[in-house]
Amino acid sequence: RGYGHVFSVRNVGEFHQIQVANTDLCFTRVRKRYLNLQSCESDYMEQLFYPISPDDKFELRSANDSKDSEPYCLTQQHHPKRGETIGFKPCSEAHDDDTGYWVTYKLG
Repeated sequence: RGYGHVFSVRNVGEFHQIQVANTDLCFTRVRKRYLNLQSCESDYMEQLFYPISPDDKFELRSANDSKDSEPYCLTQQHHPKRGETIGFKPCSEAHDDDTGYWVTYKLG
């Protein structure tokens, strides 16, 4: 567990893949609710997300949700704090307390 990691967003067809900079590790959704870092595979739906908005505020929504089920978003349990675990839960729950939204931080 470290802090201050830099991530890059890669275009994979109509979706995005989130990679830890200078590694071959990507965000990977595991068992619907958990997030792991695993080797990047552009054809693995558990590593793909709906496009990230260029706006300051955006949500990380899994591209692997079925069209007829409620979408899941990456979130924390409450306002961010150091060392907190993040995972997926229904976007409607994450948006109840605004923890389903993320902000863009640009280096340089």
